[in-house]
Amino acid sequence: MIEEHISSSEKERSKGISFLDVLLNIQENDSSSDFHLTKEHIKANLLIMIATGTETSFAVLDWTMAKIIRNPSQMRKTQAEIREIPKGEATVREEHLSKMLYLKAVIKESLRLNPPVPLLLPRECIQDCQINGYEIPKTTRVLINAWAIGRDPENWESSEEFKPERFMKCSIDDKGNHFEFIPFGSGRRMCAGMQFAPTSIELTLWSSRHGLESRRPFFFPCRFCASQWGNRLRHVSIFFHALKADRTVYGDHHNLFLDG
Repeated sequence: MIEEHISSSEKERSKGISFLDVLLNIQENDSSSDFHLTKEHIKANLLIMIATGTETSFAVLDWTMAKIIRNPSQMRKTQAEIREIPKGEATVREEHLSKMLYLKAVIKESLRLNPPVPLLLPRECIQDCQINGYEIPKTTRVLINAWAIGRDPENWESSEEFKPERFMKCSIDDKGNHFEFIPFGSGRRMCAGMQFAPTSIELTLWSSRHGLESRRPFFFPCRFCASQWGNRLRHVSIFFHALKADRTVYGDHHNLFLDG
């Protein structure tokens, strides 16, 4: 892919500057540092961007959709907000998303219970240290269990229950400032997609919930389990009926689709 991009015509490349263009430009022109960006470095960065930018967002969407489909009242609240704020407009804008507080709370609660990278990225101690009486030697590989932190009953009331309302009543954010909630990690090495991922997830949820009603078959079990690393497995798949919403009537008509 890199060779094809390099050999492509200037006309093709002039359509826009991509992430690959930026990396290639640094490799070619940046001589201000002792560090030289090799082709292997570029490959690794592209792989990281593709893997972390797609798989993790999909995992959050997967869990969030599954959670609200299982809870009709939360589904109704989410859809009501999604439809009311940009009312009369065919698309959603940034100023609309900033007002969708319940949607943001739903995503945060999904991240709390099912962070897409439950053990975050491994770290290595650069010097001997002691934490809470435990000796951690230099070069020790350290894993942070964000999944367990998000379910700690000392920090979260009804910690195993999906309650988006909890984030409507507190100032805890996902920016790494509150260590009881660190789906993106914290500090200088926290997730680079922290600013982009929530917005892309909000837009996807808006588009999927705005024009469709969902009805889960009442006889279909929705049981979840967690994998050792991915934390995204379910005992069974979740099937639901996606029905086109009546754009003029959102009262009892749309409730019928959600109470199955």
